[in-house]
Parts: sequence; structure tokens; C-alpha cells
Amino acid sequence: MSEPLLEALRQRVERLEHETRRLKRFGAALLVGFTAVLLMGQAVPSGASKIVTAEGFVLRDAGGSRRAALAVRGDGTPALGVFDEAGKVRAALAVRADGSPSVALIDKDGKTRAEFGLRADGVPTLGLAARDGRTHLELTVRGDGSPSLGLADTHGKTRVALLVRANGSLTLGLTDKDGRTRAELAVRPDGSAYLALADRDQTSRAALEVAPDGSPTVALYDKEGNTRAQLGVVGDGSPLLTLTDVSGKVAWRAP
Repeated sequence: MSEPLLEALRQRVERLEHETRRLKRFGAALLVGFTAVLLMGQAVPSGASKIVTAEGFVLRDAGGSRRAALAVRGDGTPALGVFDEAGKVRAALAVRADGSPSVALIDKDGKTRAEFGLRADGVPTLGLAARDGRTHLELTVRGDGSPSLGLADTHGKTRVALLVRANGSLTLGLTDKDGRTRAELAVRPDGSAYLALADRDQTSRAALEVAPDGSPTVALYDKEGNTRAQLGVVGDGSPLLTLTDVSGKVAWRAP
């Protein structure tokens, strides 16, 4: 397995985990902020069609129910919330303290289920969450134009990461429940493709590769990552089998 690609994949999984936690904190902050706005409107006569306070606006429908609120929250950040008939926040537009904007969609239980935003570094993100509020899908596009997709399990752990890099390479990584990368499928810019499998220590143990000329190779590695056996087909179609010792010297070769 290509170590630079594997390391980049590990870093991307860690970033996805961080984004998942950030989405959960953002949803909670929205609810606190809009609850404060609702409380500010309690002392205003129910017959008013508009409520203007020192720090926000509350919009009511014909029956007097609050349906939208625009406010500056306690941390100085602005937010716009849209409420359903029961007075619960269902959609929100906000700008965080670092200047990054986001749009959130919230279910009737107060859980953020979808969020679209821009991070402080300008990277757009789209996150989709389950009923428990855990983000299970995140799509991002980095500054160099390379997109990535992360899929998480029921515990919020990223298990699948798909990356398309600016150089044209494509990588699909699969991780176990402990966040360790166990399988990687990739297509390199030169047209070669490979599948690598790793043990629980993330050490490559087996790999299947097809070179740009179409020649296939299967390699097996020991627990230290040293190549111990290779089976392939060379350019003229002839099979080749090579076995090596722990020092890397060829111990047996056929033909």
C-alpha cells in the first residue's frame, strides 16, 4: 500500500470525525440561541404582528404563532430561524464566530439532520445525520477542487472515505470500528490500479495491482510490511512467482 496515500486517508478520516462532532455542537447552539429569542418575545402583546427587540426580530403568523426569528446570539453571531406550527426550529441560517456561514435543517425532535456550510478556510461541506443527530454522510470539496465523501456508522465513526485528488487519482478507504484503515482501493494518475489489505496494525499484508500496461501482480507481506511473495504476469503474458526471505533476498523464483 502506498504510505503517502494511506497517511492522507488517515488524516481525512480524522477530519471527518472532527466535522461530525462540530455538527452536533452547532445543532445544540442553535436551539439555545433561538430559545433565548423566544423568551424575549414573551412580554410582548399577543396581538402584535411584529416584535422588534434590542437584539432580534420575531415574525408571527395570523394566529399569533412565532414562525421566524432573527437574532444576535450571546456570542455575537447572527442567526435566522424558521419555526413550524408547534414553535420548534426547523431550519436555520447562521454565521459562526470564525465567519463561516451554514444552513441547517432540523427535525421535530430538535436534531440537526442536514447542514450545508462553508468552513473558515472556504471549504464547502454537506452533512447528513440520522434521527439520533449523528452525522453519517459528509461531502466536501477542498480548495484545489478535490472532492471527498465520508460515510459513518451508527456510532459516528467514519468507516468509508472516498477521495478524488487534484492529480486525478481516486482512492476508496475502508476502516474498522476502531478507525483503522483495513482496505484501500485506488486508481493512480498513470492509470494503474491496486487493492491493498491491511491488518489491525494498519500494516499492508496483501495487495493486488494492475500496471498501466495491464500486467497484474499479487503481493504478500509479513507483519513488518516486507514483501515475501509475488505472483504476476509479465508483459509477454508469462507468469512469474518470486519468494523472498526476511532480508528481502530472493529465495526462490519461477520460471
